[in-house]
Amino acid sequence: MHRKLVYGKRTISGATGIAAVIVALAGLAGAQPNETRRGWEAISTTFELNSSRSSSTTVRSNSLGSALATADATDTCGAQIRKGSNIYSPLVGSWLNTVTITPASGGPSRQFTTMEAFNVGGTMIDEADAPGNLQSVGLGAWAGGLHGSTASFRLLQYDPSGTLVGTIRVRGSFNVDQQDQLTAPRVTVDFIDANGNVFCKIATATITGTRIPALAP
Repeated sequence: MHRKLVYGKRTISGATGIAAVIVALAGLAGAQPNETRRGWEAISTTFELNSSRSSSTTVRSNSLGSALATADATDTCGAQIRKGSNIYSPLVGSWLNTVTITPASGGPSRQFTTMEAFNVGGTMIDEADAPGNLQSVGLGAWAGGLHGSTASFRLLQYDPSGTLVGTIRVRGSFNVDQQDQLTAPRVTVDFIDANGNVFCKIATATITGTRIPALAP
């Protein structure tokens, strides 16, 4: 498969059945077809969201952006905002990671690859291995220092026509051990749809990573 850019969003040509999957996701109804998506989006299937329906809440707002801000400020999913000076941390840098993600519904765990960069100013970016998906890169923030950090980021999710259907929110604790290996033993995944419905903790994940070094030519 070969990647191609579509209106600034990433997708993969020849992804069979993806339209049906994402349309079902947007409506939270219907049977789940064969799952070919990867990356963070792969966990946001109709099955996982329907399994989380009983614990979902609705944030009243006029846009997804304001719904996200309200969800953060009101601690909808038990996510606590952490502020810090973002002093030098061994987390600063770029990492090649393996993510193991487990749905809260009890389904099988899945693995995929990500690259993440943590900047001194407290911002971060996530790029996931995701054949067949329709989602943006992840943008977020982190706070911490020498003894561990907290980070969260968001990925916008679209249907095949390019319409925004919601956002995946990933939040977790990140550490760098004495061997300069990244570990995130506690990661939580939420989904917020375009109507402001918040599905808390639809999955958990762990992350292990290796720093991407600067190499001489």
